Amino acid sequence: MTVAPALTRVLSALLLVSAGAAHALEPAPLGSARCAQAFDGRRADAGICQDFAAAPRLPSSDPWARSALALWAKVMDPVESLTERQTGIVLLSPEARQRDGRPFPPAAWICPGAPPVLYVPHELLAAVYGPTGLGEGLLAFVLGHELGHRLDDFTIDGCAAAFSGASDRQGELERERRADFRAAFYAARAGLDPRRLLSRDVVARFLESEFQVRKSDLDARRAALEDAVGWLDAFEATYRGALALSLGGEKGSASRLLASLDERLAARGVPLPELAFAQALALMSDAAAAAPWLDLLDRLPAPLEPLACRAVHPAHAAYAEDPRDGRVRADPVRRDAARKLLERARRLLDRAEDQGLSPLAVASARACTALALGDPATAIGASNKADERARSATPAVKATLAANRALMRFAAFLAEQPAPAADAPAALKASWRAALGARRADWVAHPQVDRYVASLLGEPATPLASEAPRCGLATTPPPEAALASLASDPTWSAASPAGTCPGGWERRASLGPELTVCRREAGPEATLVKVGLPGLAEPAWPAVDASIVLVGPPAGALRNLESWACGCDRLTARGTSDLGETAWLAACPRLGVPLALVFADGRGRVRRAALLPLR
Repeated sequence: MTVAPALTRVLSALLLVSAGAAHALEPAPLGSARCAQAFDGRRADAGICQDFAAAPRLPSSDPWARSALALWAKVMDPVESLTERQTGIVLLSPEARQRDGRPFPPAAWICPGAPPVLYVPHELLAAVYGPTGLGEGLLAFVLGHELGHRLDDFTIDGCAAAFSGASDRQGELERERRADFRAAFYAARAGLDPRRLLSRDVVARFLESEFQVRKSDLDARRAALEDAVGWLDAFEATYRGALALSLGGEKGSASRLLASLDERLAARGVPLPELAFAQALALMSDAAAAAPWLDLLDRLPAPLEPLACRAVHPAHAAYAEDPRDGRVRADPVRRDAARKLLERARRLLDRAEDQGLSPLAVASARACTALALGDPATAIGASNKADERARSATPAVKATLAANRALMRFAAFLAEQPAPAADAPAALKASWRAALGARRADWVAHPQVDRYVASLLGEPATPLASEAPRCGLATTPPPEAALASLASDPTWSAASPAGTCPGGWERRASLGPELTVCRREAGPEATLVKVGLPGLAEPAWPAVDASIVLVGPPAGALRNLESWACGCDRLTARGTSDLGETAWLAACPRLGVPLALVFADGRGRVRRAALLPLR
């Protein structure tokens, strides 16, 4: 990733509002052979675009201009990162007028060009930043809406697209609704909450600022925005559900779901960096058993426990890499396939960073990816960047990063000083063990490495507080009734027609057979994520038919992680969030919960859980 594209966009925007550089990114001449005009009658016509091109600009030193450009960068950067399509912006001065002398209405327009240019009259800025304005929520919606038109209604080279039904009112309304849908997502990416904006009636002002909107269409337009807001919750459920599949051992399923959803959103121009990040983690998990770095372990003198490099993930998900399943060396074909998955994961992390994902999460995942690719030096460098981002993080996050760094230093040692062969002279083996002992302090933060090195040296291993909690209760806690009844309810895990919800569940969102999000109609609140995907020959992905139930904090004793330690047959740490939560894979039939992921904070308080179906 490079900062050059983002810097170029900022400089371009500044040039466009500078009075002395009015033609820096002007659209191509209207009516030229390059751009045959095919306006749809809503946004602009050639005459008003010519008026905009001739109008005076607002100086970039103006306070409103600085604020508007800062918001533009927040809205535009992730969009351009996803689509690789540029869009310019021009802010007009208070003196700007149409050719008949009237001021421009308080609405934005986008005109064709190379690149297309979005014009923002001073009257709209006054409605946003003036004494009685509603604030930047209104401008974020306007900018996001026009960017939606940029992606839907302009060709890739910046010309206005031709519509076979340009005069058809229903077709025009549908294009406006698609742009509205995107506007809510772009506002959210800019750090504004569309739910709050809807409640504050910003949407009504946004629709009033639109150009020639029929009053009869306002209800449909508002419904599109409310639908988009509903999808924000659905994507959160999908993100958590996909990672639950990955942590629950459904290799390939999480990658399938995330890739399918990501492609659909890319087609809509809705950038969600969390999906790119989660997809990268899922690919790392798929590649773990044949990752190139495992070559460093092949000559070790004794079997080594499974090692885990845990990327620090955004809070509402979890991940743990489990790179070895036995001592069988991966064949060259599997190794090459794993390398390709990891390279793709690295590209996805670049994209997630461009779209604004947490630098801590990106740096920690990059470190794990570099390690898996057999490049411990690069991994250590990325791990150091993650440490810099985690100076104020929770102890759990710092402990995870320390364990990762210890694993990377161990890999670097093995790259520099490979273990001697089984038939090597005793003196050579003794020398290698001496070097191992001299470096042991570098690896003590990783429990598996520390135990392994200690066993080779005949020394005790250092216990770590981050290992599974111990049971200190006199008796096994009773099952929590609501959670146990939900876990044992066969309806949510049973098959039901694609795109539908089982009995007792209400559909909240659906992307056809691939993904359905449902909410429980009665009882404690719960969200059901249903995934249905056919198998593929290439890439070799299995069919996915899975259901995951997401629930909030359990009641009673099960709010405490110690109770789970007492009532579960297995409790295994699987990941750490950027808020310091640890994800535990729990098999707890005595608690009425056969298989679940339990998320607990550093004080052992259980925040939420994901119920997984048994296979």
